[in-house]
Amino acid sequence: MLSQLPTRTCGLRTVLACVVIASVGSVTLGATEKEVPVAQVGLTADEAFADAQRLFIEKKYPEAAAVYAKFREDYGKSAEAETALRNSLYPFAYCLMASKDYPQAVTAITEALAATPPLAPERLLELQFWLGVSYFQTKDAVAARESLEKFISMAEEGTTKNPLFKRQNPIATHIPEARLLSASTWLAEGKHREAADHFTQLIPLLDKEDRGRAVIYQLYALQECSDDESALRVVHSQYPDMESIPQIISFQMLIFKLGDRFLERGEFRKAIQCLHKVWPRDRMLKHQEQRLGILEQRLKATDLNSAADPSAKTFTSRLIEDVRREMEGFKKTEDFDSALQFRLAMAYLQMERYREAALIMENMVGALPPNALNEQASLNGIRCWNALGNQPKSISTAQTFATQFPNSLFLPQVLFMEGEAYRTALEFEKAVEVFAELAEKFPKDEFTSRARFLRAFALLQAEKNTESAAAFSDFVNAFPTHELVDDADYWLGMSWAFDKQYDKALKALDGYLEKHKSGIHRGAAVYRKAYCHQQMGKFGTAIDELHDYLEKYPGEPENGEARILLGNALMNEGFIDDAFVVFRAIPESDKKLHEESIFRTADGLKALEEKEKFRDLMLDYISKNPKSPRVAEAFGNLGWYYRQSDQIDMARDTYWRAITEHGNDPEIRSVDDLFPALARLYRTPEEVLQYEARLGDMATEAKTSKKTTQLMRILYAQSRSLLKTAPEQSYALLLEAFQYADVKTTSPVLLVDFANALIESGQEKVGEELLRDTLRWNPRAMQKDRILSSLGDIELRHGKEKKALEFYARFEKETLGSAIFGETMLKQARLLKKRGNTTETLRVLEAILAFPAAKGQEKAEALVTIGDIHFANGKPETAIPYYQRVYVMHGRWKPWVAKAYLRSGEAFEKIKDPTSARRTYHELVSNPELAEFPETESASKHLLALGGPPPKESNAKPPQG
Repeated sequence: MLSQLPTRTCGLRTVLACVVIASVGSVTLGATEKEVPVAQVGLTADEAFADAQRLFIEKKYPEAAAVYAKFREDYGKSAEAETALRNSLYPFAYCLMASKDYPQAVTAITEALAATPPLAPERLLELQFWLGVSYFQTKDAVAARESLEKFISMAEEGTTKNPLFKRQNPIATHIPEARLLSASTWLAEGKHREAADHFTQLIPLLDKEDRGRAVIYQLYALQECSDDESALRVVHSQYPDMESIPQIISFQMLIFKLGDRFLERGEFRKAIQCLHKVWPRDRMLKHQEQRLGILEQRLKATDLNSAADPSAKTFTSRLIEDVRREMEGFKKTEDFDSALQFRLAMAYLQMERYREAALIMENMVGALPPNALNEQASLNGIRCWNALGNQPKSISTAQTFATQFPNSLFLPQVLFMEGEAYRTALEFEKAVEVFAELAEKFPKDEFTSRARFLRAFALLQAEKNTESAAAFSDFVNAFPTHELVDDADYWLGMSWAFDKQYDKALKALDGYLEKHKSGIHRGAAVYRKAYCHQQMGKFGTAIDELHDYLEKYPGEPENGEARILLGNALMNEGFIDDAFVVFRAIPESDKKLHEESIFRTADGLKALEEKEKFRDLMLDYISKNPKSPRVAEAFGNLGWYYRQSDQIDMARDTYWRAITEHGNDPEIRSVDDLFPALARLYRTPEEVLQYEARLGDMATEAKTSKKTTQLMRILYAQSRSLLKTAPEQSYALLLEAFQYADVKTTSPVLLVDFANALIESGQEKVGEELLRDTLRWNPRAMQKDRILSSLGDIELRHGKEKKALEFYARFEKETLGSAIFGETMLKQARLLKKRGNTTETLRVLEAILAFPAAKGQEKAEALVTIGDIHFANGKPETAIPYYQRVYVMHGRWKPWVAKAYLRSGEAFEKIKDPTSARRTYHELVSNPELAEFPETESASKHLLALGGPPPKESNAKPPQG
């Protein structure tokens, strides 16, 4: 469960009680209570009766009741007042009812109903109704129910016998109210089951408005007797007519309560069904205001109609009063929408429907003011987006949380989730920053230890291996008993291994094995030790360790990799047949490594020059693995066989077949490697035209068939073919091909060329983003050198020298043997020199000189720059040999040769060796190929100042250095 559901929002239970219970038993005649006046004294019987009648007619019911009571007290036994006493029975009872003096009303009505001879039938019917109401108000539910049922029976009997009965007896129109009140007596007794059953039977007999009120009572009764299933059926059946219910707030709050009950019981689908039917607070209030207006208009019309049934006014007044009370109570729940949305989101969350939950919470946080519920919603929203793998939403929600709730107790957890989202999204540097922020701001929080571990791991994933090693070591020192120490010690060794510092890796892995006798990474650590020895060229040691590992740790995840490594080591030692045996031991169930073993076997067959076996192995692989991501690689090997056998047409057909069959499958990246091999089979200009024409035809067909991946690859191949003959068209094709690229599936070979084309075309931001994404999705791609170098160049162009140096440093460490090593290291050296870091500048320049594949021009610049640094540091004698190596070994690069001659001559002058200086200057000015350079003119001036060319000496000593 992603979050614990809070019980109930503060105040909602109170509001539910006020809103719903207020509706039950609210039917009265509803006059305003006033202080009852004292009746006048000294009046005759006729005067007292006449005074009471006047007050009654004037609707001054409390005053009238007091006079009637005094009259009955004074003249109750008087024969002369007998007629007046009888005539006072009905108005006296009416006044007591209207004055809400229900106990006295019961007595007066009972007396009036028992009068002999009986009162008029219409009076008896009316009094019977009032008796039921009075009993209800005095909480005598049984008597109220009996009285009301008797009224209903009398009214129905009269209506059956006389079609004009209701017109002659307006009180008979209140049969629905009587039925509602009668059924409500079960609620007053606390007999909710009986009440629910009575309302169920009653509802079909009522008109729309009364039915709405009955539904509220029915729903309340069902929930009180815990019959939530029946209550849910009522909600479903009555919801379409909800707008006709006078007390919409009551109905909606009962639905809310029902949804809440289902949620608490874990019946999330039913909870959602209910909560989706509850309106927002403002909509509910707006609708209730409209219904209240309708009721008030009806009351006003009743007041203006002197012939209107007085009880109708009473019932309408009471309903208005109830609605107003409900509204006032509901208006106090300002966080109702938050409570509703939060419950709905939690129901979706518990059903693991994270998208719906996240969207509800996102809307809730965005639309409503910050409060405790919104804080919980925002927190759970992050969890939902994480569960969905939507890292951008998770990150943005976490950042919004930090802005809205900067002092939240959950902020460390939110930062942790933000960092993990960045890490999962492969944005490792940002993950490192967030985890570091968490550790700095909340050093003692429970999430801090894990954040520090994951910071170290993110550094490792970002290939900042030395930094990750330090971070893992710091973690172990800070939390020596933490459950992740086992992992940290292992990944410390792996950090050094990935950094190619194998001695340190071996020491750390040995430390892990010694410290963690039952460690979860023991098998992996033993394997990684063998890996380090293999990478160090200690194949014999690696072979022994790998045999030992496979024997002691069978079934480990790295077993397949270990066999590949063992086979490679055996082949390096010349034991190719033994390697084949090891490769065959990798089961087909381990598909990826089994395929790798086949291609390693192919390498061995190629080394043994067993070409037919090599061919048969590849043909067998293609037939058994037609959908493998490596099938195009097999075609490539097969093409190699045909080339070696001088079957050029067969080689071409093999490549074209692979491109046609598999060119549109983005998972088969090795298709991209076939185009260069295929292009080399078209040597003459005529053949090149044939190749380009076929590519064009395939591009047209791919575009028509919407084979976008194949089209992208063909456009790229066309671009490469035209690079030298039509460079502008070549770049245009690259930009067109880029439209069909997907950084997650497209080969990094293509992506890097697309990125550079974008940068060349002025779309640097898009190109930079593509380079970064390519590195993120392909952290060990062969094109990593070009990516890091280009990113360093971009940072340098924008004046971000420190960032540029970071990329150049990564390039140096992570891409040994790169074809662009020299030019990139020169950029690093120039920048280091500019920033005054002489020591590092010299180290980088010496690395260029030591790199065999560095170009002559790059070495010439490096030599001159080293010489200049030594010269500037007052060591001209150290500088001279570097200058001399330029014009002795790199004479092709004339600009640097000219600089080297001039600087060398100046250095000789500095060490007081004018003869060597004159000889050096003379060599420069005497070389016609160097005449155009400004250094030649400067050398002439130096030479003249020294007295001209040196005399020819047959026994001249060679220059120093």
